[in-house]
Amino acid sequence: MGWEDKISFSGKPASPAYSGQEQANIGKEIIFSKVEKEFLEEKLAAMREGQLSEGDFSKFTDEHGETYGLYDESKVLEDKKKVEDLRTEFEKKKKFKLSKLNLVEQEKYLEKQRVSQYFEAFIYDKVGGSNGMIQNSAVFKTTEADDFMRHVDFVLEHEDEHFGIAADVTLLAKEDLWEKGLKEKLDLFERDIQNNNLVQIEYFENLEGEPLRVPRVIIAIEASHARQMLKWWANEDKMLEAIPIKLRFLMLTHVQLKAGYEYSKSFGESHKKTTRIIKGNLDAIEDKLVIFTDVISHYQEKFENDDAYRTISLFCKNLINKAKQNKPDENS
Repeated sequence: MGWEDKISFSGKPASPAYSGQEQANIGKEIIFSKVEKEFLEEKLAAMREGQLSEGDFSKFTDEHGETYGLYDESKVLEDKKKVEDLRTEFEKKKKFKLSKLNLVEQEKYLEKQRVSQYFEAFIYDKVGGSNGMIQNSAVFKTTEADDFMRHVDFVLEHEDEHFGIAADVTLLAKEDLWEKGLKEKLDLFERDIQNNNLVQIEYFENLEGEPLRVPRVIIAIEASHARQMLKWWANEDKMLEAIPIKLRFLMLTHVQLKAGYEYSKSFGESHKKTTRIIKGNLDAIEDKLVIFTDVISHYQEKFENDDAYRTISLFCKNLINKAKQNKPDENS
């Protein structure tokens, strides 16, 4: 039995991290008003405007003969062509799926995709900054090449540490979770570490002027919860400042980095550099969790009742068990 077979999906909205009217609202189908949609569209446009461009990393020589940039123009053009091919394939699959749906189902399918895009804009806007979920960090929207080809939507930069974040709005039904690729992304997370191959963000320079290698972190949320958060966001609701939202983001990141660290460490000397990189990110997140020490145990069980959170948590527990079965290098 695989880790995914152990998950018991409820098939109905669950929001135990909230109470009272907020919990009742999350369980309902959230409809955005015209004004709210305009707000979300503006935020989506702002994210796209700030997206990194492959051309920004093309090599060039200044008037003093100094060469800057990472790649020759031919490399950039080749990657752009690959992106267009992938986009075309994606649109083909989307068109085929829509052809199998009735008009009502088509509308719901397209609306879910839009919610996913709005949630990416939310991550872009709310994770970093002085009051963000990871305070005093900067969030960069990756190039289309890193998004399409390496499945990383954002890079989070914090105190000289970096995270590769794959933002993913998951749904309640088991088949929808799989449709959105959560299982595949989790398996990719494991495979990256197993192969000693952290995801390389090609169009982003580290402090040494080289492509960035980072651990992959998946931010998953059920659609009903995403809708509620987006509605709060559009109305500047103070609920976005609530402990459960910030803590859930940090704990979801922490559980993956902790599992990744233990798993990488279990491979010993061969994975020493990978282990060190993940540990640096893990330490940064643990520093942010210190202020929540007194309430973590209170919310942990409640978060575990959320299907998306529980899916990732169970996967990470399974990965740590695999690490225990390996023969770790105590010096790693």
